[in-house]
Amino acid sequence: SYIALQEYDEVVDVLFGMGNENIAMVSQIGNIVIFDGTAISYTKLPARGIKGISLKALTDEVRSADLVKPTDTFLCTVTSSGFMKKTSLEEYPVTTRGTKGRLAHKLNNDEVIEIEAMDNTEQIFYSKVFGNVPVADIPNAARVSRGLDMLKM
Repeated sequence: SYIALQEYDEVVDVLFGMGNENIAMVSQIGNIVIFDGTAISYTKLPARGIKGISLKALTDEVRSADLVKPTDTFLCTVTSSGFMKKTSLEEYPVTTRGTKGRLAHKLNNDEVIEIEAMDNTEQIFYSKVFGNVPVADIPNAARVSRGLDMLKM
């Protein structure tokens, strides 16, 4: 066993980086934290790991995580009801791990289910939910906005 999971815990994402990336984690209620990836120390196996984000409610949970490379310029977010947007990474300050983060997506009876950090050269967003989405079709929107309903497109 590589990680000692507590009851009701599960692995959401596994990220493989080069060591110079930040890490973004988002909760289902739309809070995101981006922290320096070097804040994660090496441990002997099996280990519990480190706390990346503090959840605001007992019913909240981490839904997605991604590496934020130094060349990335925006963050795509997807909700369970089909809303998608891309927001400049400048709207998400890098903080310390373990904080509650900031609101990443305005929600209305839905949940954030996926995030991905991207740069300006990428043409396709490889969504686990919607499949391949052209980046040009994803609207630019502010951090606290809803985005575009991709199910109506």
